[in-house]
Amino acid sequence: PARTPNPLQRLLVQERPHEKTRGGLSGRLKTWKRDLEVTLHRRLSKYLSKISKLGTQMTRGQARKDALTVALNYLSSRPRSIFEVRTKLKDKVFESVEIDGAVGRLIEAGYLNDEKFAVSLVESRLRFKNWGPAKIALDLEKKGIAKEGIARLLSGFAEAAKIAAKEAARKWLKKNRLSPPLERKETERAYRFLSSRGFPSSVIFDVIKEMGKDAP
Repeated sequence: PARTPNPLQRLLVQERPHEKTRGGLSGRLKTWKRDLEVTLHRRLSKYLSKISKLGTQMTRGQARKDALTVALNYLSSRPRSIFEVRTKLKDKVFESVEIDGAVGRLIEAGYLNDEKFAVSLVESRLRFKNWGPAKIALDLEKKGIAKEGIARLLSGFAEAAKIAAKEAARKWLKKNRLSPPLERKETERAYRFLSSRGFPSSVIFDVIKEMGKDAP
């Protein structure tokens, strides 16, 4: 009895009448392989797209958890203004919602207070750096403090500013190995130095006069 051809034999038999070369079966296999590759590529692209979206969602979720922690760590080294904290969180690529939430909680808890921050900075700059009002005002502006508030705040430190100017002048004299009374050229140098520290002319003239009175 005749043997029943297997599927591959039937495929070959079907190929012969339609194909004049041996490339018929090979062509079908190539087409099948190409179609399979296209299908796999599409499925892989969809899978990678889902993974990417999931990663973005996880990153945003992590941001909601960590914005407050980042802000607290930033405040741990020294006091900061609200503007500074917002800028730090923006640099860390947190979204506005996370930033607003973290800043709001810090304000409510008393960790962020621009008024107290400004007072602390003025006292520090006068005492430890011997800066004048003009230079301190620029520093406060860079940290996001409103100009109106700066002028009002500094007006209450007039006497402290004079003390800071005297201390700055004393250190300058010591550094340059000078002692009063100063000659005209040295007086001009002292004036330029105190001016660069942010002190107004009225304070500088008073300090220079007192330096002359203290001369032996």
